[in-house]
Amino acid sequence: MLDQKVFGEKLRNHRKKLGMTQEEVAEKIDVSPQAISKWERNVGYPDITQIVPLSKAFGVSTDEILGVNFDNDEKQVEECIFSSYKAIVTDGYEKAIEILREAQSKFPRSYLIKVRLANTLISSNFKNKDKAVYNEVINILNYVLEHCTDSGIRNQALDSLATAYDYTGEKEKMMHVVEQMVPFLYSKEQFMLHKWGDYGQEGLEKKQSYLLELFSEMLQCIDLISYHFIDKKPVYSTEEKIVMQKQIVGIMDVLFPNGDYQFHSQVAVDACKTLLRLYLEVGDTESSIKWLERACDFSVHFDTYEINHHTTPVLKNIQEAGGIRVDGKSRSEILLQELKEIKGIDKIIEDERVKTALLKLEKVKTEEYRLREYLKKH
Repeated sequence: MLDQKVFGEKLRNHRKKLGMTQEEVAEKIDVSPQAISKWERNVGYPDITQIVPLSKAFGVSTDEILGVNFDNDEKQVEECIFSSYKAIVTDGYEKAIEILREAQSKFPRSYLIKVRLANTLISSNFKNKDKAVYNEVINILNYVLEHCTDSGIRNQALDSLATAYDYTGEKEKMMHVVEQMVPFLYSKEQFMLHKWGDYGQEGLEKKQSYLLELFSEMLQCIDLISYHFIDKKPVYSTEEKIVMQKQIVGIMDVLFPNGDYQFHSQVAVDACKTLLRLYLEVGDTESSIKWLERACDFSVHFDTYEINHHTTPVLKNIQEAGGIRVDGKSRSEILLQELKEIKGIDKIIEDERVKTALLKLEKVKTEEYRLREYLKKH
């Protein structure tokens, strides 16, 4: 962050270090000696267009001339981003966006803040689909792509920009952005996969994290395939969709044989919820009840597991934080609402097994409310 209080002192120190007079500096950047004198006394401040000529005159970077402290800035940026995540849990998206807008004003050079703000705006606008919000997102991300050189941040910006164009119905622009993304087969992670063996524990954790990324992509791909349309007609029958959704849950059981699904249990919640709906469509109430129960169990697991290590050997010692919330709501609270909206749910709602499963969700919902109140005070 630009520190105006120390700018004058830095300017004076650089000038004296080089043995230059105020007149000589003024001549090099085409301003009056009086302007240099004012800047050194913190009476005035140069126009942004004069910063580069100043840095060239002193032979230093613009960051040095501005007094940028990147170490301190990075810590503060991380704190702001963490605060925005916490705000989503306790107060919702509106507060998180407020925090990020303030951070953007405080750290105008932080592209990470800008991308995080854009992502939060996208998430907050999922239901309303307000085009003005998407236009703001698009402007933010295009600015990042125009000025940022960090490949990691650029890829995040490209991903979010493609999403924004998708939501605004601008498919050609979306595909143009997608074409700029780093191809999956040539990712840094895949390149490093065989080299991480030389990095001890850190290398092992990198391999395990990459496995989890591949795992998540595979499950998402199966789900998207099952609902593919050609000429506005579904490719797969209800029975085939049931097979694919069961494959998602089955693959999870293979990777997590000890039942320590942790963060990934939310994927199972969605698969089980889909199976519930599909079985209701074909009139199989017994199977629909079975998958409702499993959806509730996975949801409770997602909301209540603590930060701990996976126990399955291939992911041993990998930690994942739990209790991620959406707009201040737990997964169980959201599932309760989603179940009410499923067509045909009234056919099984009075079953005792269903009532027992829903009570589990209600219990978590109550405990989550208490947690949110606690977080607001701490």
